Amino acid sequence: MPAPMYRLVAFAAAALLPLLPLGADQAAMHELGVAARPQSHPDPELYCDHLIASGVKWVRISPEWGSIETAKGQYNAAYLAKLDAIVERLHAADVSILWILCYTAPWASSRPDLSWPAITRHKPQSWTDWEDYVAFIAARYAGKVTHWEVWNEPDHNGFWKDSVADYHELLRRAHLKLKDASPANTVLIGGLAMTTGSGGGDSFGLGTFLDQLLALDQPGTAGPARPFDVFNYHAYGDYARHVSMHAGMRDVIEKHGLQTRPIWITETGYSTKGDPNKEAVKADMVDQIHLGNLLWPDVERAFWHCYHNPATGNANEDNFGLLTNNLVPLPAFYHYQALGGAETDFGLQAAHPGLTPALRTLHHHIPSGGDGSHVFADGDDRVIPATRYMYFRVADAWLFDGNGGLDEQVELDVTFLDVGSGNFSVQYDSTANAYRAVSVPRTGTNQWKTVTLALDAVKFANRQNGQCDFRLYAGASLSLKVRGVAVRKHLNPASVVLDAQPGAKLMEFVDTQTGDGVSSIGNIGGAECRVITADNRYLYFRVSDAFARSGNPRLDVAITFWDAGLDRLVLQYNAPDTAHKGASIWKTNTQAWRTVVVPLDNADFANAQNYQADLRLSNGWDGTQEYIRKVEVTLHPAPLRPRSRGSTSP
Repeated sequence: MPAPMYRLVAFAAAALLPLLPLGADQAAMHELGVAARPQSHPDPELYCDHLIASGVKWVRISPEWGSIETAKGQYNAAYLAKLDAIVERLHAADVSILWILCYTAPWASSRPDLSWPAITRHKPQSWTDWEDYVAFIAARYAGKVTHWEVWNEPDHNGFWKDSVADYHELLRRAHLKLKDASPANTVLIGGLAMTTGSGGGDSFGLGTFLDQLLALDQPGTAGPARPFDVFNYHAYGDYARHVSMHAGMRDVIEKHGLQTRPIWITETGYSTKGDPNKEAVKADMVDQIHLGNLLWPDVERAFWHCYHNPATGNANEDNFGLLTNNLVPLPAFYHYQALGGAETDFGLQAAHPGLTPALRTLHHHIPSGGDGSHVFADGDDRVIPATRYMYFRVADAWLFDGNGGLDEQVELDVTFLDVGSGNFSVQYDSTANAYRAVSVPRTGTNQWKTVTLALDAVKFANRQNGQCDFRLYAGASLSLKVRGVAVRKHLNPASVVLDAQPGAKLMEFVDTQTGDGVSSIGNIGGAECRVITADNRYLYFRVSDAFARSGNPRLDVAITFWDAGLDRLVLQYNAPDTAHKGASIWKTNTQAWRTVVVPLDNADFANAQNYQADLRLSNGWDGTQEYIRKVEVTLHPAPLRPRSRGSTSP
């Protein structure tokens, strides 16, 4: 093992940045909850412990009316006991619950002649039965469940088979009973599917379900004005579609003068459809959705569908999860947990020691012996004795070996009790060596202090003791009390690394396989790459609308290419006057990899090229082959960092 390194390192490699608060991942998970079905799991308590140990702050659940009340006034005691235990366990851990009030119990249906599930998708025969059920559930979980969603996807004919007016009546009556139970109850419109179903296509914006619903409830009419507190819809597809759906919602909301009411998106996500190569795409979609939603101050909360993969036999439905069917984390889980930064939680780790090694994106590694075994607890804080170390491991599915060039720079926060003088140090696994050191001075304020270190040349390939990625060294003479540590990736620029299996974040390489986007895999200068093989062949790239879209004119495009010859590459990009604005990049024959940055002040990334792309590269139509290693897009000004916009309280 190398000797301890705690000298001052040149801050060109790692500089102290302004203080930032911790609690980033917790704040982000208040804004992005999960849809889950603990009531359907063979071990609901274990399932709840998974949710709690994961740091989840909001859970959307959907126990059905017919499973609770099996006949008028007759309740399934065993099922209710299971629900009671779930609610109690989550509530005690400060996990908030969004309860969907759905669907019609078969015995109460207005269409008893139908089979399941159609019998449950029709309105109740008696509105009194519905009101009694809502009142029963609201009373049973008073103070523990305060947020209620009335039905699921009432605009989709697979989930609601009656009229808009009938749904309005269902909503109105639920609202009355929920507010009677407690004025503190919050009522959501059932999450809109934004499609009518059965091949009906998109259905959002003026004239569609929400517009018709609001027209039935104008202020001054009989009954409560606007029997809901929160708008609600579901958002799937690429982020360009998310933008269109939000715009459609805004059109209706503004028409009816309800701009002060927040929006929740109670389902969003991405299915791999069973293709394991798409798990990285799903993980990136977690980042895209949260980053993009931050641009909309009216979107208060969203829910990822779903926490774990079910086993329905439908490849699409069974592959939205953050975890497998056996509750094994997928890459998307670690991206979800690290939305605001991968962060330690010493209290959760102590409470769930059997779960947290796998369920934390950043984990304090506690060896049974050796130089990392001397750390001890002081409440929820940790103390590193003088001359000793505290080791940390980052989940490989979130960051390993710089993610192939996508994440070679990170920020690392350390919150510590600033006692005494001298230095402590962070020693991290870098491309130079496994224990590159950055010294942090103590200033003797006797207060808690957070420092942020900018680390470059990050490798994080598990090369430290215990397969760890970095460690804290207390220094030679004083112990170090630590309250928390966090690691954050950079979310500007968006980038693609063109290996044989391209890696990407916040943008994608459109690997067409056919047409004018055909390319081949190359290897030159010791690196894999993609080859523009001929004239009229292009490398296409689509930048996520969560990162940059029409309305973001100032961008830098950085292109890393093999610099052989004196000819040119051509970048063509979406601009207001053309989808193929051209910029030449002249080569200088260095016979090496070279990166050129092309600044743009007239970008209009509107997905307007072939394959809905925003930019493409060509060989300049001069007959040469061109080798491209990496493309990055930097947005000016930088996008919002995925941190909470306000209070983290529910």
